[in-house]
Amino acid sequence: LEEGRKLEEKNDKNFSNYIEKNKLPNGYQKETNRLSEYFTAYNQTISQLGDHVQKLEDETESGLISTKEIKGIVADGSKVNGKQQAKIERFLKKINVKTNAFEV
Repeated sequence: LEEGRKLEEKNDKNFSNYIEKNKLPNGYQKETNRLSEYFTAYNQTISQLGDHVQKLEDETESGLISTKEIKGIVADGSKVNGKQQAKIERFLKKINVKTNAFEV
């Protein structure tokens, strides 16, 4: 899991550097930034979820757990939500980029 987290962080950083240092076609900058922010926030959420689950497992073993701790797992929905995902999907469809990143 740790190796996967490192690769996610590296990927986020590489993508961010790429869009920052390269000239993108007209109309791509805003949506490309949205993509980068979305996946960075998504990856951070997954990482935080892993941390919370580990903490809950540790506390469960010692008999200490509260509903407050469980509520702390819920992600911040300001960047990772269905509305942002729909905008990204429309953009990708518009520029004819096929992906399975959002398939269930």
